[in-house]
Amino acid sequence: MVAGRSSKGVSSANAEKPKSPSLHPKGSWPNKEATMKNELSPEQSSAAAPRREQLDALLSHAQACAQVVLREHGQLFPTLCALHVEGLGVYIANTPDEAEDDSYPEDLRLICSALGATVAVLVLEVWARVVERGEPLGLQPRPSLCSDRKEYLSLIGTALGGIHANRLLPILRNRSGRFSGLDTAVSLAPKPVVARYASLLPQTPPTAEDRDIARRLLACRGLV
Repeated sequence: MVAGRSSKGVSSANAEKPKSPSLHPKGSWPNKEATMKNELSPEQSSAAAPRREQLDALLSHAQACAQVVLREHGQLFPTLCALHVEGLGVYIANTPDEAEDDSYPEDLRLICSALGATVAVLVLEVWARVVERGEPLGLQPRPSLCSDRKEYLSLIGTALGGIHANRLLPILRNRSGRFSGLDTAVSLAPKPVVARYASLLPQTPPTAEDRDIARRLLACRGLV
């Protein structure tokens, strides 16, 4: 199942892929949900498919899809991939600036709760400056003011049970500014992110009542 945000909010369908907003006015998120369902079958037991393996597989899937979109369209809209009992849901922002809205992180948390997501990966195109080991943090200007900041593909992954994994890959472009690939990932500790995108998934699996409340809140926000 794919979920996407349109002018009417978040939509989903099983028989047909909804007309979800694209990552670019002329493109869309690659249609690989069938592959994901084969790799991460909801029927698999936790023993056969531990959450760590599910998270690693979803991270790789999201990274591959993002690379296709960047190669075809040059930019990436914020995208949430959420694995749940019915398969894979994808929520795509209308514009790159949508993620700047104060309500955006809470929208993502509500979507994960409404779906009963067990694994989630948030994909973002960001500009950042990576601090070297031992370098003080408080003496540097904000990343947006750093002359040596770089463009990265950021993947923030989390799974139920307090499992986390994050990837930060430099985006390479040629002299004309066209995407030419991803460089070696920056080494990141498997720790939860803090601040804006912390706790995309709840601490415990949501109950049926929790999911219903989340759906109602999404409806109030015009997202369903």
